[in-house]
Amino acid sequence: MENCNLSILPNEVGNLISLETLDLCYNKLHTLPDGICNLTRLKKLYLAECDVSHLPGEIGRLISLERLVLGQNNLLTLPDSFCNLASLGYLDLEDCNLSHLPDRIGMLSSLMELNLGRNNVCSLPKSFSDLASLEDVYLCNCKRLQSLPELPVSLRLMDASHCTLLESIPTEFNWQAGLDMSFEGCDMLAKNNFANNVLERIEQSLSEDKKDREWSEDSVLGENACIYLPGDDVPNWFQYQYTGSKLSLVVPPLETRRILGCSLCVVFRAHENRGCDDYPILTFHNKNKKSIFEILSITQDQDKVTLFYFPSKETELFGRIHAGDEFEIEIEQSPWLTVKKCGINLIYEVNTEMPSKKKRKITDTRDSDISSPRN
Repeated sequence: MENCNLSILPNEVGNLISLETLDLCYNKLHTLPDGICNLTRLKKLYLAECDVSHLPGEIGRLISLERLVLGQNNLLTLPDSFCNLASLGYLDLEDCNLSHLPDRIGMLSSLMELNLGRNNVCSLPKSFSDLASLEDVYLCNCKRLQSLPELPVSLRLMDASHCTLLESIPTEFNWQAGLDMSFEGCDMLAKNNFANNVLERIEQSLSEDKKDREWSEDSVLGENACIYLPGDDVPNWFQYQYTGSKLSLVVPPLETRRILGCSLCVVFRAHENRGCDDYPILTFHNKNKKSIFEILSITQDQDKVTLFYFPSKETELFGRIHAGDEFEIEIEQSPWLTVKKCGINLIYEVNTEMPSKKKRKITDTRDSDISSPRN
């Protein structure tokens, strides 16, 4: 019944007790009948752009519901019973004029993907961290969002781009899982220099993780990870820094320490005049290995800082990292992207002291051969 110009849904719809999918998108329903809560076998419910102002109070009775699309309605709030949707795996609440989420939102134990973009929430409930299955969350353009609570350990992707009032984010992440995060256009984070704190804590968490685990590549080395942040410089604590898109490094003696991996920091700028489907690409070359990243950047002509983590594995850009290894890395630039600066840090198994805060001399590699930084 998609786009059928419906203004009323009869209460008798609740008699369709075997119904599993109901698509009501692009109608003008305003409200839903209480009878819809009788559809206990319903698995998919689509209500995008229906001008719905509130949901039935007993919507939590839809115990089989797995997918719920409510984008672009005018809900303001969600009923308390909403948190009883224990089978819900996908929830789209984009642009619903929501001012807050229920305190018990953490009870949605099956939720894997959540879209909250373009809402008026100032914060998220503490129970947000209890969403044990949550992997992807989208908070783009939540212009009133000021802070984030502790994040679920299951999280793999978080896009909080253009949350312009966002002042702080948690510094505890499960980076071993391969987490991607974007805070592009979060101006307050740039002003209070929170980016440096986040980036430094990432490296600490990776190196300290070994203290609490038995060694295994799967548990400690983890997967690739990246984070996008506002900024225009490589943080001071990166030991090796360069101007341009090339860098080189000889791995120093390790003594008794094992290298978990390394982090790359890239400062880049995306330009105008690219097609709507033509995203800039960063390609890392290290001798006979390469990794390609599509930069989903919508802000043009503004510097951004991106951190990439590469574990010490044969399959990764650097392979297994040993003392004396030579890295010669060139970041290939696409037509719509310019790399301005870059840096590299080695991450060790035991981190008894952080790298020196003294910044190494920046070497300009834009018009010269690859060279190592000098003290």
